[in-house]
Amino acid sequence: MLLITFNGRDRTFPINFPNQRIEMKNLKIVIHILLSVFLLGCAEKGVYVGEKKDGKRHGQGTLTFSDGRKYEGEFKDGKQDGQGTETYSDGSSYEGEWKDGYGPLYKKGSLISENKFKPYTRYIDTISLRIFSLERVSDTFIKDVALIYESMFDAKKIIDPIIQKHFLKTLQKFYVYQRIGLISPDFNRGFDCCPRRGKYQHNHVDFIWEKEKNHEIHRQANEIVEHLLHTITTVGFYYAFPDEWRWDKKDSPINLAMQEAVDKGHYNISSYSDLLNRDRKGYAKVTAQEFAYWVILAEWNYFYLVGGQNDEFNLHTSSQIASKLPLAHKLYLDTVAKVIGPPDKKLLNKWYKFK
Repeated sequence: MLLITFNGRDRTFPINFPNQRIEMKNLKIVIHILLSVFLLGCAEKGVYVGEKKDGKRHGQGTLTFSDGRKYEGEFKDGKQDGQGTETYSDGSSYEGEWKDGYGPLYKKGSLISENKFKPYTRYIDTISLRIFSLERVSDTFIKDVALIYESMFDAKKIIDPIIQKHFLKTLQKFYVYQRIGLISPDFNRGFDCCPRRGKYQHNHVDFIWEKEKNHEIHRQANEIVEHLLHTITTVGFYYAFPDEWRWDKKDSPINLAMQEAVDKGHYNISSYSDLLNRDRKGYAKVTAQEFAYWVILAEWNYFYLVGGQNDEFNLHTSSQIASKLPLAHKLYLDTVAKVIGPPDKKLLNKWYKFK
């Protein structure tokens, strides 16, 4: 029997050597097993050089991963904890505070071309969200979406850093991602909903579509903001704040706030009646998702993005939400406003000069 200890774990392999002699072919087997176990350990946990306590990484050390990442800094109870720097294969790095193994919550990555996530051919990892793109979308547009998302996390007056970090950790934990495509679903027939490999699977909502230059370009800014908010609220908040944002729970605060808006005549959901007949769960999800979008847009005083009046939601300012929909206003202050704020108007004005 061959006993190998790697990263604190014992692994036993049934190898018998005739007459207690290690022949060349048997030696090759041993070397092959040792190499396989070593590589497996590197892939799972990385190679660590540094201080330890009670058999765990503790103190100063360096952790190198097989994908090219390298962390140098402080450890506590086996996890990155304290001040540290993680360097990535694309040459970028994150330097700052780590806690319980989480660190690069605010890392802004570069655009990566990678075929292993087909049908998506490029992606950006930025502030704990992965943004995947289908083919034919311009690199510039992908980067613009990332910049608008990042600007929601710029320093705001009432952001709560503890709650915000909890939200970002949740995005990472559940592999939440945003998808980008060109023009419309009809222009991208045959694509799968999800990457064909990896952990990014079902925690997404809808696409952001890059508009043609001469077709509905004035709607591009709203297209980006609306669908980023769908992802943030319908998936991110759903997992980060289950007591408040469970759209599939009838008496949750998001549904009670929505019902208040419906009862008072401020939110018209009649256009979704056909969906109710076909898919009750989908109906609950979409109506709450759209309600959250309208409320946040009004709280930000960003209703100008919509381009005027609409038949679905008739409150357009923060003061109107506060006075007429107190449940929605409270939910906004307790959760949304502590995590994100309005994106930079200068970025939104790239496609259309709003008045």
